[in-house]
Amino acid sequence: MKPMRFYTAKTMQEADKFTINTLGVPSLSLMENASSLFTQTLIELEGGIKELENKKILVLAGKGNNGGDALAVARRLLNYLERENIFIFVFGKDEEFKEDAKRQLQILRNLGALIFNIKEVSLEKFEGYLNQIDILVDGIFGTGLERPVEGFYKEVIKAVNRKKEEKKFRVYSVDLPSGLNASLPFPIGEAIKADVSVTFAGPKVAHLFPETIKYTGKTYVGDISIPNSMDFEEFTATYLLERPFIKSIYPKLENPTHKYKQGYLGILGGSIGKTGAVCLSALASLRVGLGLSTVIVPKSLNDIFEIKLTEEMSIPLEDKGLSHFGPYSYEDFEKKVLNSKIDALVLGPGMGVTPQTQAFVKKLLEVWEKPILIDADGLNNLAFYPEIIKTRKIPAILTPHFGEFVRLAKKFLEEYYGDISLEEIQKNILEIGSNFAEEYNSILVLKGERTLIFTPQREIFINVDTEPFLPLLRKLSFLGNPGMATAGTGDVLAGIIGGYLARLAKQEKDPSLKAALIGVYIHGLAGDLAALDLGEESLKASNIIDYISKAIKTIKNCERCY
Repeated sequence: MKPMRFYTAKTMQEADKFTINTLGVPSLSLMENASSLFTQTLIELEGGIKELENKKILVLAGKGNNGGDALAVARRLLNYLERENIFIFVFGKDEEFKEDAKRQLQILRNLGALIFNIKEVSLEKFEGYLNQIDILVDGIFGTGLERPVEGFYKEVIKAVNRKKEEKKFRVYSVDLPSGLNASLPFPIGEAIKADVSVTFAGPKVAHLFPETIKYTGKTYVGDISIPNSMDFEEFTATYLLERPFIKSIYPKLENPTHKYKQGYLGILGGSIGKTGAVCLSALASLRVGLGLSTVIVPKSLNDIFEIKLTEEMSIPLEDKGLSHFGPYSYEDFEKKVLNSKIDALVLGPGMGVTPQTQAFVKKLLEVWEKPILIDADGLNNLAFYPEIIKTRKIPAILTPHFGEFVRLAKKFLEEYYGDISLEEIQKNILEIGSNFAEEYNSILVLKGERTLIFTPQREIFINVDTEPFLPLLRKLSFLGNPGMATAGTGDVLAGIIGGYLARLAKQEKDPSLKAALIGVYIHGLAGDLAALDLGEESLKASNIIDYISKAIKTIKNCERCY
């Protein structure tokens, strides 16, 4: 199965055209499906038809298909409310509307609906209507908006937001709050602040990120007959991490089995003051069905790991008493690790960055051909020679946060984007991340409030799940929480992904992508389960480890999975 896709404005437009022109689904059918699912959502969230009967609703409809959807919603609501309780404000004359929207407008006129041309009504009179209402349906602009709203539209949106704050009416946006750019993870100007967005086919980029969620509110996704499972060029390879999908790719625990059959992970890192990072990764790795986990550490620090760890083993490498790796460590690495039974390697937790570690990491990456995850200081050492990973047969998994990514990709960014600012990198992160993963033949796990996973094949996954709502409707569910913004959570993630990397290496030639997808999902879910019991403020990295088993059980026992 494929998880739900997410879209930019361009890819949504392409999917619409393909559905209408190639598959033959009439555009008016898509509009009818959209208005039906939107209306069902509104009725359900408002407590049912009985609760809705005495409420006043104002519908704002632009001249495009988004406005047509809103007008079709108004028509459906007339089945349940008195004509006098629905106020419809349109932005233009009938002949200015797109064909399907014009048809919806004509039907409403035939029904005797109360329709006002907002451009012919004073802003003061419009605000008088806002003072009366319980619900506002926003259908001014859809996913096609690319620039900030200006002039009269901006004044209308500001009036809606101001009156919403004063009068506490609820706002439901059709597809996307008017004023947002569907393709961007931050607002571009004035925009409607919705309580609920009902979008169609899949969420847009603006539904997924913290800065825009302040405007989109709770997002529900409706199936309007735009296919999700078909692979055509018109459809974007951008996906959510839904639980049924994770369950479908989750590795089975074989029976009978033995520890070497379940995978053997090496975790290489550690330096003075940073031994805890290695320990967190090791402790996490053995919670995911892994057979063996061994820390590979500087010799003079080995006693610390022998005391700290129990089930996890250790391999000390020569460090000349300096407590960090260097060229002097390579001979031990070659003897004890390179040709051992270790199936996969996590490189970097707590390693430190020195000229000596840079030389050691470079030499290691030249010879290690098995699956590898590079994290933390492993990435900071790699940043001096990132080209070394381009020719790997099994793509490396890279797990930077944004700052580490900028350091790692410095040469790439300068070569392809010139003097680009941090703000521009964030603005264009979907394109930049895809280009980097393709250019450097890597699985890029970009950690953040919304962790993104990029592949060399230009697929993008985002750590967002869905929950069942009504038939043909799902609600977005965001994995992770602010309590996870604490030291060590990245080390736990590296251990979880590393554990699956070694497990899957026993079953597949290239386990990197599956390990990354499963690991990211488990990490976010375990953090959320821990926060439910402990609270976000008290959450620390080791708590996430304690909830890995519960997260795995939650996936395996998923009742909505198929």
